[in-house]
Amino acid sequence: FQKLLDGAGTVSKGLIQKVLGVTGERKELAKKSIQDAKELGVKIPTAGVATNAPIIQFIEKRLEQFPTGAGKFRDTFDEFKRTIVSATDEISQKYSKESGVEGGEIGSEIRKGINKAKFKFLADQTRLYDEAFDLVGDQAKGELKNLKKLKTELLQKYNQNPKAFNEYMGGSLKKIDDILSQEGVMDLKALRELRTAIRLSTDGMGMGSVGITKPQSRYMTKIYDALTEDIKGIVLASGGEKAAKAMAKADAYTANRMQFDVVPVINKILDMDTDLKAYNFLVQGSKESSDQLKRVLRNLPENERNFVKASMLNRLGYQKPGGAKLESDFSVNSFLTNFSKLSNSAKDALFDKDTKARQSLDKIVDLLENFKSTQSYANVSKTGDMIATGLAFVPLGYGGFMMQSGDVISGGLTMASGLIPPHFASKLVTNEDFINWIADAAPKMGRNPADIPFHLGRLMEIFSGDESMSAAALSYVQALAPSIVGEAEASDMESGVLQEPQNPSEIVEFARTIDDNTKQKIIDASGINKLQEDMNIQNRLLNEM
Repeated sequence: FQKLLDGAGTVSKGLIQKVLGVTGERKELAKKSIQDAKELGVKIPTAGVATNAPIIQFIEKRLEQFPTGAGKFRDTFDEFKRTIVSATDEISQKYSKESGVEGGEIGSEIRKGINKAKFKFLADQTRLYDEAFDLVGDQAKGELKNLKKLKTELLQKYNQNPKAFNEYMGGSLKKIDDILSQEGVMDLKALRELRTAIRLSTDGMGMGSVGITKPQSRYMTKIYDALTEDIKGIVLASGGEKAAKAMAKADAYTANRMQFDVVPVINKILDMDTDLKAYNFLVQGSKESSDQLKRVLRNLPENERNFVKASMLNRLGYQKPGGAKLESDFSVNSFLTNFSKLSNSAKDALFDKDTKARQSLDKIVDLLENFKSTQSYANVSKTGDMIATGLAFVPLGYGGFMMQSGDVISGGLTMASGLIPPHFASKLVTNEDFINWIADAAPKMGRNPADIPFHLGRLMEIFSGDESMSAAALSYVQALAPSIVGEAEASDMESGVLQEPQNPSEIVEFARTIDDNTKQKIIDASGINKLQEDMNIQNRLLNEM
């Protein structure tokens, strides 16, 4: 082992970092990803997801193409998805223990909360006006001018067709006549009690609306409003300066809430005939701004507001939340797409900026972005793909991709000892201990090549109790050491040659530049030809059947 590494101290630092796939700048990202995942209870599936290193991600996708590696990747990706769903659910629980994912379910909770908001507004409004009314003696009296005016207006409509209007307006006109029967004058105490009784008879909160149709209720509400104006008149005429100020305060509150909440939000939602419409109203325009979202959330009581927040978080990962079966239907692309559709201000409104729950959500988004970036390497140009797959068997691929001159590439790439079998490579890049090791050790070996034996020895020690993983780690060490040592000449190469390929096309383009003899050696050593022959035989047999 030591003899294998005799020449390591002569290798350039930058080359070693690139051979290992984790440069100094990648280290911090990898450390953060690993720490975030640990805090969230998420299992990072591969080294490529942890480090976001392009070539590692490319290699992992090539390994997935082999039968010996596909199962391992599938299992780790499934576990990653399960832990992401669990972490997301745990975050949603910080908002509310109860939640939903279907739009109509969320809309139902919105309508229930908005109905409570309506009665809270009426209660607050009544309290403010009562404070003004209380500043006037109960014996104060006044003429019911506004009620008389309302009677005149209703009669004009009623007399046009009494038979048609009697069903809806007749009861209200009789009520007006009864109230005005005392010469159109009433004392304040009795008037306030009467007004309350009328409100309770038309509002669901008073449980007195049974048997009263909406048109009937509409006209009774007009009586309530007219009496309110008459009460104000008596208070202003008899209550003095304090009563006038209290009345102005109640009027300002009413006008403000009517303009910004009751008319544009509360009344609109309560007039909707389906729960889904209420949900659509909530998210309308959330891609551009959070104005409407904030108005709705502001009017919801705390329980309903938190229910909506938890539900909106839970539905992010599903293309069709209504029929979702949680883990099985969870999609990284759907989560990121739905999250990106929300404006920044809408995200802050829904998920509470600068809170622990929001910080956890942002960490999940970062992990999913890393995972998504690995998927861009799944479907690359088939030209050169076979060669690129062969390169994947070099220790995490970097030695081969970076060396572009003569004997260096032939000697470093085609050594039999420099090839990692796919089943070993798959085990390594999906193993949590290996991911932690490479994120920590790779930059250190790059800074100080003399420490390479120590770090590789530590890798073997990590898996000393696991025979299967020890074999995989030894395969990696045997491949890595000669690749690094054998490419010492590369330290004199121009820096531009060491530029890390950043996308699938760059990686495949490099594969095209390798000379034909070297290509054939890579293909023969990797066993790709044998795999292709087996696939051709299977396809021929299927066609013959």
